Amino acid sequence: MSLRNLSIAPRSGLGFGLVALFMVLMGAWVLLTLDNIKKQSQEVEKNWVPSIMALNDLSQTILRVRALTLRILVERDTQKAEQGIARANGMLDHASSVRERYEALISSQEERQVFQRFLDAEKNYLAERAEILRLAQGGNFDAATARFATDVLSRHADALAAALTELATLNDTGVSSAVANIAAANDNARYGVILAVVLAAIATVILAMLLTRSIVAPLKQAVEAAEIVASGDLTQNFQIEGKDEPARLLAALKTMQQSLRTTIQNIADSSNQLASASEELHAVTEDSTRGLHQQNTEIEQTDTAINEKTAAVEEVARNAGSTSEASRESNVTAQQGREQERLTINSNGQHAADIATTLREGEQPIIRAHGKRQVPTAIQ
Repeated sequence: MSLRNLSIAPRSGLGFGLVALFMVLMGAWVLLTLDNIKKQSQEVEKNWVPSIMALNDLSQTILRVRALTLRILVERDTQKAEQGIARANGMLDHASSVRERYEALISSQEERQVFQRFLDAEKNYLAERAEILRLAQGGNFDAATARFATDVLSRHADALAAALTELATLNDTGVSSAVANIAAANDNARYGVILAVVLAAIATVILAMLLTRSIVAPLKQAVEAAEIVASGDLTQNFQIEGKDEPARLLAALKTMQQSLRTTIQNIADSSNQLASASEELHAVTEDSTRGLHQQNTEIEQTDTAINEKTAAVEEVARNAGSTSEASRESNVTAQQGREQERLTINSNGQHAADIATTLREGEQPIIRAHGKRQVPTAIQ
């Protein structure tokens, strides 16, 4: 779907929404990474470190028990042997509680197998130790020393120590692995944040360019179209794309252009009709002028004839005294004819002036019409 099919407001909202969605996803990823780091840290804090401390405590307790056992055999004192056994039993009780605490922290099947070997070795060690101490409590220190010298107790003690060492190695490996996971998660978080920031910046720039171009380009097209219409060129055809505000503006400009073109065409047609009517009026006026000139010529001929008649009458009046009365009447008639002639001439002159005025008034729209006969270039 083209961005031009969306209005500017939904288009802007979509662009900023995508940026916001990207930022939310980036934040969620960072939170998950931090949660993983927290889990690794908690595993180190609540599992591996207490396990190592428990193994260290257990190892020290067993070493003290072995030292007390050897001391009892060396001192060969029954009373001190009883005191040493009592102290050793207290240490073994503490070791039992530490062993239970460590067993609750076991996190793998391999570690449980090694711990089971430790329990077996401890059981064998304590059983052999109990036999040696039983002889020492009975005062038979030679038999106890001889049994101790068989190295059976030492072999069980070595197996016990080996199991403790293997457990410590497993826990050290677990701590190293957890630390490595924390470092890797930290690095991933740092690199991920940097990458996300770069991608967010690139996406923001791309979205801003697309959004700006989808608004500025059609607005520029609309401005160019308005300038073309303002210059008087109504022949250009506008290509309208999309349904946004600039597209609607271009559609309105196109409608206005078509309306102006139609209006100017109508004005040109009316001008042509007016020019034709003016030409017809000019032809009629010229015909009237020719008729008036012909009538004026006839009136002048009549005036000449009347003058000749008046001269004849006056001649008769001079030659015929007896006909003076008739001459006077003829003279009156002639004067009336001259008056009528004068009135006719004046009337014809006034009529000719009116016709000339009419011609001038008729020629003005003709001149204007001929001046406007050039139809604007926009509608040719």
